[in-house]
Amino acid sequence: MHYALKNRYPIETDRQVKTACVYFKKNLHRFSPNDRVTAACNIEKRAADLGVALSEDWVTNYSRPLKEGSPISPDFRRSMEMRKQACLTHKVKVNVGGKQVEGTGVVEALVKQASDLSPLEVLSAVQEFDKLANLEHHYDTLIPDPYMAVFGGYTNPEYDAVKLAGDKTQYDLTRASRTPETLEKVAKSLGKKFADAFGKDPLGTVSALGAAERAALGEVI
Repeated sequence: MHYALKNRYPIETDRQVKTACVYFKKNLHRFSPNDRVTAACNIEKRAADLGVALSEDWVTNYSRPLKEGSPISPDFRRSMEMRKQACLTHKVKVNVGGKQVEGTGVVEALVKQASDLSPLEVLSAVQEFDKLANLEHHYDTLIPDPYMAVFGGYTNPEYDAVKLAGDKTQYDLTRASRTPETLEKVAKSLGKKFADAFGKDPLGTVSALGAAERAALGEVI
């Protein structure tokens, strides 16, 4: 049996995957940041296994931290600015090297250091700061949690999308590979053999195509 989180929220069928996805979207504030990531990754993986097309911002944002090569969000500075404001509001000071320093200064230092660190190192640093600054109970109100701050996109959750077939991105291709109606169009245009391969491994299949074939696929989906 497959579950979204801790042997709860079954995702055995396509209907259950969709139900769990909607439930978590409505109740995300009830779950810890770590549980959000776990649920998002489990739901995304199960959706892929079942061929369920998902287009949920929270899944895209919270499954990104565990994907190799995921970049820091373009909204990172905005999230850290929100932390500075929270530090000012609550007069936050943290212990650094045995000295009490202003939380705003630590936040500014983190932003400056971010370009020299890997995204996961930045995530770890933000998590540690939030713990020291006692800001964890302000998640989803004054500040976004560390995963959302480092990897989440507010206005564009698919900020890291790369166009692979015409104007279609890897997200578009993945969704298309899980949509029966689209697969039928692909089969009629490029053949059933290709459609079957595309349905099983959309990104790998497209990467093997030439530029003209990719453009043609982009027109179909």
